[in-house]
Amino acid sequence: MKKLFIPLAFFLVLGASLYAGPFGLDFGMTLEQVKSVATIDKQSPTLDSIIPYVHWITPAKKSSYFDTYMIEISPQFGLFEIIASGNIIESDEYGEKIRNEFNKVKDIISQTYGPPTKEVDFLESGSIWSEPRDWLTALREGERVYETSWSVDDGLSLPAPLDIISLEIDFLYDNKCYLYLVYQPTWFGDAVKDAWNDAPKEEKSVF
Repeated sequence: MKKLFIPLAFFLVLGASLYAGPFGLDFGMTLEQVKSVATIDKQSPTLDSIIPYVHWITPAKKSSYFDTYMIEISPQFGLFEIIASGNIIESDEYGEKIRNEFNKVKDIISQTYGPPTKEVDFLESGSIWSEPRDWLTALREGERVYETSWSVDDGLSLPAPLDIISLEIDFLYDNKCYLYLVYQPTWFGDAVKDAWNDAPKEEKSVF
């Protein structure tokens, strides 16, 4: 039994080390490690001088529901945020098409992580856009929030170090909307501080 146990233990550990999180990425990855499972697509020259830890990528494990992927990497903590933006969808004033897309993605995420711990369809108090036909207008005016989340703080058990997943609908222009999906680890706040501390500082010299 002992001879069988050792190889079995080895493969269990190996299997755990090969685990890949959202879109084939794992929190804590260095940029070089990310490059082994994704293509670095572009980086805004403007953002590059301010927040060089932001990278746009094309992951090997893409989703047909999303067309833009962004990650953030800090020197100390490695990969600390994964953001996916959905395909642009033109919806009617009732928001039916974009909400259908939202529900499809929510169901897919729920199959992996369980039911969401919070669902929000919030309309600002006193908003004049309260009729069903005003749904998209309220979103466009910033008076409606439509999102759902899966959170450790709300009692959900997520694979460590994943802390929260959030999915929301964002308005773009005209009647066009998109989904915005975010994954963050438990040490997200510390990683943000580390990344900002490593960013180029503003020139203080007097000319």
